[in-house]
Amino acid sequence: ECVSCLDDFAKPGMITLSCHSYCTECFQRLINTALESETHWPAKCCLNPIPAENILPHLDNATKTKYQQRDAEWSIPTSDRIYCNHANCSTWIPPKHVNSARNFAKCPKCSKRTCTLCRGAYHNGSDCPQDTALQATTNLAEMEGWKRCYSCHAFVEHNKGCRHMTCRCKAQFCYICGDRWKTCSCTDEQLLVMQAQVATRREEAAAQTQRTAAENARREAEAEELRQILQEIAEFERAEDERLAAELEAARIREEAEQRARAEERRRMEEERLAAVHRKFRQLGLELEILSDVQRVLTAERHEFEIEVLKKERQNALDTLSIRHPSEMSTLVAESQRRITESEAKFEQEYQTRLEEERRIEDAYVLELRAHYNGKPEAEYRVRDARDELRESQGKEYRFWDAYRRKQLAAVREGESRKMEALRVKQESERRAVEGRASIDEVERKRRVWAEGKWVEAVIVERGAILMEKEQEDYARGG
Repeated sequence: ECVSCLDDFAKPGMITLSCHSYCTECFQRLINTALESETHWPAKCCLNPIPAENILPHLDNATKTKYQQRDAEWSIPTSDRIYCNHANCSTWIPPKHVNSARNFAKCPKCSKRTCTLCRGAYHNGSDCPQDTALQATTNLAEMEGWKRCYSCHAFVEHNKGCRHMTCRCKAQFCYICGDRWKTCSCTDEQLLVMQAQVATRREEAAAQTQRTAAENARREAEAEELRQILQEIAEFERAEDERLAAELEAARIREEAEQRARAEERRRMEEERLAAVHRKFRQLGLELEILSDVQRVLTAERHEFEIEVLKKERQNALDTLSIRHPSEMSTLVAESQRRITESEAKFEQEYQTRLEEERRIEDAYVLELRAHYNGKPEAEYRVRDARDELRESQGKEYRFWDAYRRKQLAAVREGESRKMEALRVKQESERRAVEGRASIDEVERKRRVWAEGKWVEAVIVERGAILMEKEQEDYARGG
């Protein structure tokens, strides 16, 4: 398990340290956080620095390079680090780019030079104003009258001889004005005046040193006197403290005896109180158990009553359907038979009307034919042939009409048959709906019984917890 994200990973995918294990993502985030701020450096686990040999194998090349750079930079004390003085750069300058002899460091990024003494811009051969050692040397040189070589800027002291000086760099100059030799109009008399001034400054410095020593001695004597006074005061205060401590110790012993007596009384009263609390809550626990048993019994009885109610409702619904369905079917059968009979009577009446009309048409047609063929040869045969043709035509029309009649009656019977089938399907659906509702009610009842049982048990547990909490509160309340 990763100690950071708390997810489980395979062991080969974990980074194991001396105290905990990390997944790769969390470990890299830990290292990146340390690389972003020096306050988090070096990377730690349980406040223990993580060794570099445990870190570098799990970093990519860019992060590894950044880690090595941060390690090289932040391992140097802050006061000893040198950063590029240019505001747009501010890059850390490694020690290998520092020229200690000339007191400058060269930035590896922008190649600008930074003074290693004041951390500002390099002075290009001039003295750094923050070089304290050089400043002390300059003050001593000013007092002693030393001169600087115009070529190498080294201090040169005049011990004896004339004003012509030769530096170790072979440069020759005048000791009075410091210019190149034989380029000035100085004289040896001026050298004597300068030496007299140096002697005067030396005497003044020695006198100042003596005055400073005397002042320091006076201050030390005053400090010693003050120390002795403070020591006497401390000894007096210590004696007073010891006297007060003895009095306080006696008072403490008396107070402890009184406290023990009061504590013993409180302990006795507390034992009586705890015994009373125990008796009270034991009685309450017994009453709560009786209440829980009664609640369970009442719940079970109500569930049995609900079962009987559901059974009765289902049977009542089925009984209602068993009474209504036969009546509905009888009514539909009678209505269907009536509509079929009416359709047959309608076509029978239409048939009689059609038959009478055909007979009338035939009689009128025969009369017309006899009138037409009256007195003509074979008149009777011609009338009979024309009448037969008429009867054949009427026979065809009757067959067409009879086919239509049978089709219409079949359609009526088919429609009534579908109505009865639809009624049977509807009645069956109603019976299934009653059974389905009963099944759903039973499932809902069981779910309700289960949920109510859970609720009752949860209430019983909660009441027990509340009673225990109240008991603990009474125990903890104190007298």
